[in-house]
Amino acid sequence: MRKAPALVAALTAGALLAIAGCAQASPEPLPTAESVDLGVDPEFGTVMASCMVERGWDAIVTGDGGIMSDIPDGQDESYDTDLAECEEKNGFDSIAPALTEPELRLLYLMELDTAACLRGEGLDPGIAPSEQSFVEAALVDGNAWDPYATVYTTSNSQVTEDEYFALLEKCPRPGY
Repeated sequence: MRKAPALVAALTAGALLAIAGCAQASPEPLPTAESVDLGVDPEFGTVMASCMVERGWDAIVTGDGGIMSDIPDGQDESYDTDLAECEEKNGFDSIAPALTEPELRLLYLMELDTAACLRGEGLDPGIAPSEQSFVEAALVDGNAWDPYATVYTTSNSQVTEDEYFALLEKCPRPGY
């Protein structure tokens, strides 16, 4: 049996895909933290958990607004099909518009704040790339640096799942 964290993977992929793309050539107003749309819907977990329960899966809303399900052995494909259908039914299958270069620069500053907070909690989020490297990586393929990527991973976490969710309260991820 495996546990499937739907939002962590989906939102990370969605946010990274959302930041991929080309910056617009015309000048635009400087973004604010509230104006940067990373495609994170605060209702995602509640709506998706309800939909998956309706389809016969156990699903709980996690501390980061995602869902977690226990998937019986051999049921991965059925689960993934139902998850995709729930995403489509509820409008979570689309990708947010690509962020502009000014929005990416603001996102970089927000990620630096998150990293500083994590360091303050005694964790090592890794070394941040330069702002230009961050922006270029995001524009090329969506692989922008995420300070939580080193702190909380499925293979080598510095914290437990419960500690991760508690950390999100102290050190929020941008857009969540």
